[in-house]
Amino acid sequence: GNVATGAGTTILDLDNLSLQTMHNGGAIHFGPDGKLYVAVGDNVFGANSQSLSNRLGKILRINPDGSLPTNPANPTTFPGIMGSPSGANQAIWAVGLRNPFTFAFQPGTTRMFINDVGQSTWEEVNDGIAGSNYGWPIVEGPAPSPSPTASYRYPLLYYGHGSNSTS
Repeated sequence: GNVATGAGTTILDLDNLSLQTMHNGGAIHFGPDGKLYVAVGDNVFGANSQSLSNRLGKILRINPDGSLPTNPANPTTFPGIMGSPSGANQAIWAVGLRNPFTFAFQPGTTRMFINDVGQSTWEEVNDGIAGSNYGWPIVEGPAPSPSPTASYRYPLLYYGHGSNSTS
């Protein structure tokens, strides 16, 4: 049903945070595959998003009991980042996010949309695809013209978060 009974059980311990009080949140939802997806902010340190040595600035994917999925397993490589995650970091499903405070699966499909808070100019809606690198803090908003970097997945939609379309 939809009622929890008994004592709580810890299924995921996230990385220790700094004393920063922003970009620490996210969302958690069951995906169409029955796995738990967890959005985690970068803890105000953009470099976290491009590192496989922590789970900050990422989308994580775990089994409902907290174990790592095996069938199919999470990605082991991410464009633009050397190496592969190990240990608990094998929960990493996508990288390169600043503060993915919400996400949702399109009803009736397996398609995920990730809402990522931008820094000073752009807000993003990203197509949630396993193994993607959304580029934060190297890129934000629209793909650079004339030649976008092949390592990054650019947003489906981006919009200014100020008083006009670009601020």
